[in-house]
Amino acid sequence: MVWQRARKPEQKEERRNAIMEAAAGLFLGLDFDKVSLNGVARRAGVAKSNVYRYFGSKEEIFLHLYLEDVRAWASELEEKLEALPPASGPETVAKEIAASTAGRPRLAALFALLSSVLERNVTEDALIAFKRELRSALSDTVQAIHRAVPDLGEEQIVKFEVYVHALVAGLWHFATPNPVMKKVLDRPEFEYMRVDFHRDLEHAMCALLVGLLTESREA
Repeated sequence: MVWQRARKPEQKEERRNAIMEAAAGLFLGLDFDKVSLNGVARRAGVAKSNVYRYFGSKEEIFLHLYLEDVRAWASELEEKLEALPPASGPETVAKEIAASTAGRPRLAALFALLSSVLERNVTEDALIAFKRELRSALSDTVQAIHRAVPDLGEEQIVKFEVYVHALVAGLWHFATPNPVMKKVLDRPEFEYMRVDFHRDLEHAMCALLVGLLTESREA
């Protein structure tokens, strides 16, 4: 599709969405560093110069994709956690969050890129706006987790959500090795080094919740 110049707000929004969809489509088959703005522009049917009318950099495009995925993830989590019986406990909460996260591989991959890649080459104003949007997207999950684990205070739940980002990022890197490393890890002698993203994320989140629960009760 070749676009005409967007003038109306709805046209501009449609153009932004087309650029984001183009970036998402390329990301499915390529590593982030192989996704270029030229490729995004071609796939979206716009000139590269027009991409800069909507996003300051490739990283900024992917920050918006990340927010889009986080909003959908948070909405799903709220629904799942609200459906649990009250005071279901940390094991059940960890199970639901791990399943939801493992079911969204693009989000997990973006988690892994967030601090080391996506939050670079972006202006301070764009990062402030991003962090505010992220906080807003996750705000309702705090109450949903509190309902399932009522002894956890808000401070501990916010800590948990921050730590989840780090857990997902780290485990995703280990669970998705490059082809050579995968071949190495397939050797029986290195079996103990293999990471099962879903299983190990659930275990780690449960341990984290139990630890924060102890901290909250002692406080």
